Amino acid sequence: MGDDIDSRKSKLERVDFLSDHVTAFKEAIYTDFILKPGDNGPGIPTHKAVLAVKSKVFRNMLDSDECKGSPEKSMTIPDLSYTKSSGVSLSSSTAEP
Repeated sequence: MGDDIDSRKSKLERVDFLSDHVTAFKEAIYTDFILKPGDNGPGIPTHKAVLAVKSKVFRNMLDSDECKGSPEKSMTIPDLSYTKSSGVSLSSSTAEP
């Protein structure tokens, strides 16, 4: 019985931890970078660390000397488009598997 309680407590702690992250993303807390869609849609506040962890492409882009040396806190992605009806989408020709 004790293992069930410990397991449930552990799951609740993980849910609480993740819900804090969801709040941070929704409220754009301490974002450090703006992704600009190529169609001149509104910029998307984001975190460089999240981009790098979730995408090898973004990690390589952010690790490049060009990006590191730039005072810009934003990047325009030509294949990224913003539409009010569907949010943000990435052209299938550049999306990672």
